[in-house]
Amino acid sequence: SAVPEVADAVPQLEKRKTLADCLEEVYYRDGETIVEEGTVGQTLFILLDGLCHVSVGGQNLRPLKKGEYFGQAAWLRGEPYRETVSVGTEHATLLQLDREPCQHLNLNIAFQDCAADGGSHVVAATRRHSLMHFAAQSSSVSLTRLDAKRQETPRSRLEQVGILGCGAFAVVSLVHDPVGDKFYALKAMSRRSIVEKGLKGAVLGERDCLAELAGSPFVVELVTTYKDATCLYLLLEPALGGELFQLYMEKDWYGCDEKARFFVACVALGIDHIHSKKIIHRDIKLENVLVDDLGYAKVTDLGIAKVVFGKTYTVCGTADYLAPETLKQVGHNRAVDWWALGILAFAMMAGRMPFDAEDVLQIYKNIVKGFRKEHFPSTFSSELVDAVKGLCKKKPQERITMLPGGTRNLTKHPWLFRGDYGWWDKVAMRNLRAPWRPEPLAIEDRRATMAQHADVQPFEEYEGDGSNWDAPF
Repeated sequence: SAVPEVADAVPQLEKRKTLADCLEEVYYRDGETIVEEGTVGQTLFILLDGLCHVSVGGQNLRPLKKGEYFGQAAWLRGEPYRETVSVGTEHATLLQLDREPCQHLNLNIAFQDCAADGGSHVVAATRRHSLMHFAAQSSSVSLTRLDAKRQETPRSRLEQVGILGCGAFAVVSLVHDPVGDKFYALKAMSRRSIVEKGLKGAVLGERDCLAELAGSPFVVELVTTYKDATCLYLLLEPALGGELFQLYMEKDWYGCDEKARFFVACVALGIDHIHSKKIIHRDIKLENVLVDDLGYAKVTDLGIAKVVFGKTYTVCGTADYLAPETLKQVGHNRAVDWWALGILAFAMMAGRMPFDAEDVLQIYKNIVKGFRKEHFPSTFSSELVDAVKGLCKKKPQERITMLPGGTRNLTKHPWLFRGDYGWWDKVAMRNLRAPWRPEPLAIEDRRATMAQHADVQPFEEYEGDGSNWDAPF
């Protein structure tokens, strides 16, 4: 059910769904201030669970209970908050509604009437419906960009260098564009396999998420797309340093604090960008982190990524990196990506997975139990242990990046901070020299060390069913 006052003000069902989709779940601890009287803000809050205290001029006025909301004047008109609201229970869960996306969707006027009395009681704060509506609003610019790039970089001009990797229905190749002397990664996906394996939604979802995520140096960027009778193609920026998992295996970097800190910072920046677009990656792991020619890490493979407001319930990901809430099937949100980052940090420093076992079921049981003291090697510093524990709290709302302050909390953590106030900013701006850089190679040198297409079984042509499901390509 929708928020009653909002539902009355917005009679169209589609707008009710869209307004609900813009709500985001946030968490606070006992004693924390959510909003402070006199400060300027643009966020409306709905108390979903717990209890809060409302005060004006330092004097307590009343408790705020589940279902009530506050901050409507700030949200509607950008006015200073009229009251201070702080948490009065061990934890409080709220839904927040930011002004910007609602203005973008013309929903602020819809809320005007229901907020005018300033004290309405929200009986049932809604859980969100499926949400691609909001993402679609902002993706049209991305689509235009991809179309332009397709004309600038025709597939016929790309020269094959070698194969980077193969999967059940895809081959990723390193290609070279002689115009501009640029390298790209070209992911070719078999049309026949996509249809036969029921992967239409996954392929379209990956393409849509990649298109939405343009602009971050810490996420592999989609350049454009192509299609022919055999395959659908994603042309991606290259990461010539290779896969982080393979690099750790080949170069035995396990336990190297400098490299782990650097790569964790890069991946955290990538995750933060992904989450800013309301997308959850859901498969953060060493194998899905690539290193570019300058030695910086980039998050890749959004095959099971999903646009989510609130929670989703599908169990997916890689066994060793799954969060407890995913396994319990109680619903999960973006906090699963931060859990996975903690596991990734542990793996880089320990050279093994924390919950490893002989069978997958036992791994799951170990994950649900969570971290204990005996999980951590004696070589781990206290700061590193605290960082992993902070990212891997059993309760998702308690993870360090889910608390007020978000990713900034991680930037201040002693394991990453080390007293250098500018270190994180240098990484974010890519002004810091990476602890390792791949050796530059000429095209022929690369070709000589890579598998070629003659070594791979070609994909079969597929006539299609006339549904035009792949039109976005």
